[in-house]
Amino acid sequence: MDKKKSEWLSIREIFYICLAAYAYSVWISWVLPDYLPFAKAENIYFSALLGFIFLIFYIVLVPGLRSKRWQKRINYLSYVLLLGYWIIKK
Repeated sequence: MDKKKSEWLSIREIFYICLAAYAYSVWISWVLPDYLPFAKAENIYFSALLGFIFLIFYIVLVPGLRSKRWQKRINYLSYVLLLGYWIIKK
């Protein structure tokens, strides 16, 4: 009998999706304040809000991708962006 691949995500996949979403949202909230046209405090609050909105959309939309390969590539890109920005700022 053929083994049918489950439609459900595993706990590991859910963990990596949430971790990548967190990495993207942190990256957004670190990078955007330097480029937004408002006062410094408003930039920080607005970028944190955008990062949170992106976090929610990422967690909802990325598991909808059929290709696991694309999910992994998108997740790894978030780690690279966050690590690269952290190294540059340090």
